[in-house]
Amino acid sequence: MIPPGVNTKQFSDKIKERDIDILAAGSLIPLKRYGLFIEIIAEIEKRVPGLKVILAGDGPERQNLQKQFEESSLQATISLVGELPYEEVLQLMQRTKIFLHTSRYEGFGVVCIEALYAGAKVISFTKPMNKENKKLVSCNWEGGNV
Repeated sequence: MIPPGVNTKQFSDKIKERDIDILAAGSLIPLKRYGLFIEIIAEIEKRVPGLKVILAGDGPERQNLQKQFEESSLQATISLVGELPYEEVLQLMQRTKIFLHTSRYEGFGVVCIEALYAGAKVISFTKPMNKENKKLVSCNWEGGNV
C-alpha cells in the first residue's frame, strides 16, 4: 500500500506556538462521531481544566452537536468554528498539540497524515496501516467509560 502524500508547501512556516490543546476537523456526520469527541473532552476537562479545544467543520449533525455541547457546559472549553478554508485548518493543526480523530471508519485518513506533518500527536479510532508511529495512537472505544 502506498499512503497518500501531503503537499508540504501548503503549511505555514510562520507558526511556532502550540496554543490549541485538542483539535478535531471534518464533516459533521454520524460516521465521524463528534458526539463522542464532546464526551471525551468533557471527561478530560474534569481532570485538566482550562483546555483550549476546537471542532472545525459543518454538516447535518451540527444542531445535535450544538445541543450536546451546551448541555455539557463546555462553552468555555470548545470552540465550534464551523467550516473553514483548507489552509486555515492546516494552520490550526500547526498550533495543535493533539488531533483527536473519532471517526468510526476511515480508509487512509489524509487528515491524520496532515496533522502528523503539522507536528501534532494524533489519537485515532481507526488504524490506517500496520506500521507503528510513535506520534499516532490508535485506540478502540466500544462504549462505556472514556
